[in-house]
Amino acid sequence: MSKSYKPYLLATCLLSLSICFASDSDSELPQIITSTEVGESAIDETAERPTLTSPVISESVEKATFSSFTGRVRGKKVRMRINPELDGYIIKELNNGDLLAVINEKDDFWAVEPVADTKAYVFRSFVLDSTVEGNHVNLRLEPSLEAPIIGHLNTGDKVDGTISPINGKWLEITPPKNISFFVSKEFIENVGGPEIKVEFETRRCKVEELLDITSLLVKAELRKNFSEIDVERLVHSYNLVINDFKDFPEYVEQAQNELTSLNEAYLHKKIEYLENQANGVDESVASEEEMEIAAVSDTVTDKMKLWEPIEESLYLTWARLNEDRNMHEYYDEQKLNSVILTGIVESYNAAVKNKPGSYIIRDENNLPIGYVYSSNVNLDNFIGRKASLVTSPRPNNNFAFPAYYVHEVE
Repeated sequence: MSKSYKPYLLATCLLSLSICFASDSDSELPQIITSTEVGESAIDETAERPTLTSPVISESVEKATFSSFTGRVRGKKVRMRINPELDGYIIKELNNGDLLAVINEKDDFWAVEPVADTKAYVFRSFVLDSTVEGNHVNLRLEPSLEAPIIGHLNTGDKVDGTISPINGKWLEITPPKNISFFVSKEFIENVGGPEIKVEFETRRCKVEELLDITSLLVKAELRKNFSEIDVERLVHSYNLVINDFKDFPEYVEQAQNELTSLNEAYLHKKIEYLENQANGVDESVASEEEMEIAAVSDTVTDKMKLWEPIEESLYLTWARLNEDRNMHEYYDEQKLNSVILTGIVESYNAAVKNKPGSYIIRDENNLPIGYVYSSNVNLDNFIGRKASLVTSPRPNNNFAFPAYYVHEVE
């Protein structure tokens, strides 16, 4: 090769090497830029640019693979927020030991189901016959246009709620299942599967019901004469709460306080009873004033008192679902759907447990129609007589015939 060609060959090689180097660099550069754009869109513009589906797919995979668990709150006044952000709106402050159903995660926050007493509100104009009419209808934390939005409803969604007692323009509902709130991960510990929370709530309902019934029984027992009070049964019920439900300290404290009040009231009745005995007064003999009251009003018998706790328990269950309306309204509603029973009233004195009534009503062929009782009407006045009873169905405790509560006698 001649010397005249060497510079030309060297230049050609350098040019080729430069082109190759430029081609390798340029082939990677667009990929880096594209990846960055998709990443930014996934964070900031997901709602505006739904065509970028990769973030949505990732989120779906995350939800599908997430294992729900029961989380226990560690700390006092732990904040539950609407958004997974430290400046997110605070819904409520949780107590140490509270259990939550953890259903997902978002960055440094756990997504949790709303707690049992959480309510949501939707403007009534958007709900017709328990069905939402409108898309992206705001669901708010309180019945006000200024309240935080916690979710949305769309046309066709079914809602079951009651008119808000605070603002009649709003419907109060239980938050839908797709609503979740957020708690910082550092304040939650995993204590097991989601069934633990379910079992906990079942026990909570049980202890609440036990306390409600016991409180009603206390009122009924303390209205009796001292010698007739079954205080042992009441003490046993309170001790059951104190000893068997220690995982609910607030209810244990309530049971202890009510037990103290019961003991004080029982002691007062005992002192009064002993004083009457010392003075030769028979407690079973009504005073002149009591006799005058009984003459004016219908006599309240022991048979009637027996059913008062049962009726109050049924009323309280109804009131929880009906904005805590009073007992008079409860019976008014019952009368609207009442059943008329006509037959001969007969006393039912069998000494059996859980009997569904104090009386039996029989048809003209002497066949039982059902068991009946009342805390309002003295049915002793109608024994052996044919009567038309205005009644409402009651649990028959698996006895042979249906049971009814008597509102009045026609």
